[in-house]
Amino acid sequence: MTTKAICIDAEASDIWATLASFESIREWAPNVDHAALLNELSEGLGMSRRIQQGSTVVIETVTVWDPPQCLEYRIDGLPTRIGTVTNRWEIAIHEGHCSVGLTASAGGDAKGPAKLAGRAVAVALGRINATMLNGLKAYLETGDLDQEREST
Repeated sequence: MTTKAICIDAEASDIWATLASFESIREWAPNVDHAALLNELSEGLGMSRRIQQGSTVVIETVTVWDPPQCLEYRIDGLPTRIGTVTNRWEIAIHEGHCSVGLTASAGGDAKGPAKLAGRAVAVALGRINATMLNGLKAYLETGDLDQEREST
């Protein structure tokens, strides 16, 4: 498990709205090349999207939907030997500021060497997630994602 967090100068409701617009991740995540919804759901449990990052394609399906605090999704399309992979977004207000945490978990249900591989995947996802957090911050605070895209 790897957790990254960042303070964002935005209302919690705006942060939630951005994360909950599941098909719009491309607007704020500089490392996402393409995203599309895969079912008729536009919110809530079971909503899923296809994400492309370079040559990697994954399916993300919402498993926790708790507005405006928590959004979690399972990531399918990675090697099955590493077990279940999830990303969990948590929004918290601390002394008038919003903190956004993003936790990557992998391999929690795997055994032996696969559990170690899951930990390595969680660390790699942590790096990807740091880029997404910085993109979210840039998008919400300045509306300018181009600068973040150029740095990735």
